[in-house]
Amino acid sequence: MRIIGHEPPHGVIGSGIYYPVRTDFGVWLEFARIIEEDTGARAAMRALKLCYKDKIPQSPSEAISLLCRFFVGGAENERSDGASSEQLISFSMDEELIYASFLSEYGIDLSKAKLHWWHFLALIKNLGPDTALMRVVRVRATKPSDIRDTKSRRMLLRQKRIYSLGRSNENVADAISELFAVEQEVD
Repeated sequence: MRIIGHEPPHGVIGSGIYYPVRTDFGVWLEFARIIEEDTGARAAMRALKLCYKDKIPQSPSEAISLLCRFFVGGAENERSDGASSEQLISFSMDEELIYASFLSEYGIDLSKAKLHWWHFLALIKNLGPDTALMRVVRVRATKPSDIRDTKSRRMLLRQKRIYSLGRSNENVADAISELFAVEQEVD
């Protein structure tokens, strides 16, 4: 993804045809929300209508593939560095953390900002380690087996439950209660 001195793309090319797409980060956050919530045909159609401006590639699989490539900043979605593919960020579940992190790190109020998706990606990938989002990501990424101290490992496991991307809305009250319990233990 080239940003400095280059205009980011405003479309995708499939089978030699240019397809304009919406580039505002808010559109792509909604794209992520749709994909995270449902992977069915109706969700795919909603994503296509949301992201393409006027014309959509004939092949639905190509249309989605082009959007996914744009979503990751134009890069091929393959990892050759052996890094884990575990999901550490959810654009929908972590919305408040993302908002707070951008405001504290960059002074950007995402409720008012106009950002190209690729600019948003560059900023989110480079958030400082002490931002709210990156502290949570660090908890999600830490393996309990790497923590030798029993008390610290228990605290990490509790934090991993609180910040789990798999929790449902019914567990939010429990997670908030656990969060306060963890904060009280730390004090």
